[in-house]
Amino acid sequence: IFLRARLFRELGGFAALPLLEDFALVRRLQRRGKVLLCDAFALTSARRWQHLGVWRTTLRNQLIVAAYCLGVDPRRLAAWYARGMSLF
Repeated sequence: IFLRARLFRELGGFAALPLLEDFALVRRLQRRGKVLLCDAFALTSARRWQHLGVWRTTLRNQLIVAAYCLGVDPRRLAAWYARGMSLF
């Protein structure tokens, strides 16, 4: 996420959330105007993707985001995430 420090401060910075603080920031950014995607790559660890597989990891991440959008407490989401997403 690239944005000017002034705008970051105006938006209140990262929310004090145990999970999805970046998602919450992007949602606040979207209310201010168009958010663009950068045509670049980032190097990250593949550990979780290799452990759970692409489909399970993607499903887990999307369920976490959907639950957040539906108002599930971020602390509960962080606990689910840490336990490997045994939601049910």
